[in-house]
Amino acid sequence: MGFKGKEVSGAREYRGWRDWSEGDFVIGIYTEDGEQDSDYGIQLWFDIEVEESNFNFDTKSGKRLRLNGNGALNPKMEMINHGTKVKVQFDGYDVLTKGKFKGKEFADVKVWVDDSEETQTAKAATATTTAEPEVDYSGL
Repeated sequence: MGFKGKEVSGAREYRGWRDWSEGDFVIGIYTEDGEQDSDYGIQLWFDIEVEESNFNFDTKSGKRLRLNGNGALNPKMEMINHGTKVKVQFDGYDVLTKGKFKGKEFADVKVWVDDSEETQTAKAATATTTAEPEVDYSGL
């Protein structure tokens, strides 16, 4: 049996949103997420195994890129399964117009899912759910 591709690495590189320029993006595999304590309470994070970027991320290092969660990114990433190929793009800063943090600046982030990956993930999920027999528990 042969193995091709990149060696797996546990190393991560952090790049805060202040270090991004408008239009910067990464394309890669969404591998992991979690949460950590921060000055703002619990903050989510997302790891991407980068395949391509426009800001010279060293894809040969085997490191993953850790993205800090934010109000624009969190709800988008919640809908995506690990192992899915994504494109994350920073679209600059904007100001919230309503809500608890009205008037505060936020990092505007857009996320796209590779259609071919989404289709494969959906097919795998469907195959898993339809393979299990339905059980009627109403008589218990």
